[in-house]
Amino acid sequence: MIYNTKKTHRNFASRFGAFAAVLGLGLTALFASTASAEPAEVNTDPVISLDGTCELWGPDSPSGISMQIINNDSWEETYVIGVFNGWYEDTGDIILEEPDVVSEEEIPGNSLTWSAIEIDTLFATVQVVHVGENPFGDLVFHQSLPVCVPEFNFPIPGEDEEEEEEENDGLP
Repeated sequence: MIYNTKKTHRNFASRFGAFAAVLGLGLTALFASTASAEPAEVNTDPVISLDGTCELWGPDSPSGISMQIINNDSWEETYVIGVFNGWYEDTGDIILEEPDVVSEEEIPGNSLTWSAIEIDTLFATVQVVHVGENPFGDLVFHQSLPVCVPEFNFPIPGEDEEEEEEENDGLP
């Protein structure tokens, strides 16, 4: 028997070409739909940074917290900030006690706000709640931090003995 190898080669080439075309169209549709998704509809959590400060407003003033919130969304967001005296473990829940400091911030889209929060404590816990569609709010941030740890000159055991030995070296 004689086989026509040119005909089977053409069939294979046309089938492979059709498969590649369908695959290419499918991938093009997939990437085009992903690229056309509107990023403005994605609700993101704010970027929040905290610093504890000592003597925030001068030598005899109480200590406090320096706080910055960046709203990455393209629309205005409202956040309630609660500052608690003490160190609270992050359980993922809103602290049910009454905070020492409460403030509400309305931050325009794609902008940041900075504030100095006065609290007279060594350690504080800050929680930020997003007030939006949920009337109770959604916890978006929890951090405990040292607000101000004063410089104490605690004696280190054994340090005084070493200094006395160095001073007395060579003396009878």
